[in-house]
Amino acid sequence: MLDIIYERVGFTRSGKMIPYAVDRKDIASVVKHLRDEIFSNDDLLDAFALYEFLALRAKRRVDTGAIFEDHSNEVLLVISPEDLAESKMRASVYSAFQLRDLGKSLAAIEFIDF
Repeated sequence: MLDIIYERVGFTRSGKMIPYAVDRKDIASVVKHLRDEIFSNDDLLDAFALYEFLALRAKRRVDTGAIFEDHSNEVLLVISPEDLAESKMRASVYSAFQLRDLGKSLAAIEFIDF
């Protein structure tokens, strides 16, 4: 359980909630949640893809307050490059476009408009 105020931005393919901290100082709590909930490497790929999708969306909207990219960078500290590559292969994600599409497919309904 998260001990901070957060938003649910989506769910992994296995049904785990992907949270978002609205303040940079609380991102560590999101990472702790990912570890405590025992996110598999595939779940971590899902979280990374969703945060990347939302970061791109924020850039296109010139939303300077969004910190989705900070979240995706933190996920990369939790999963090894080798495990990330293997998870991408299992998910058939071979390009940035496929990563974006995976992230979009996992977003909560209020976040999917691009």
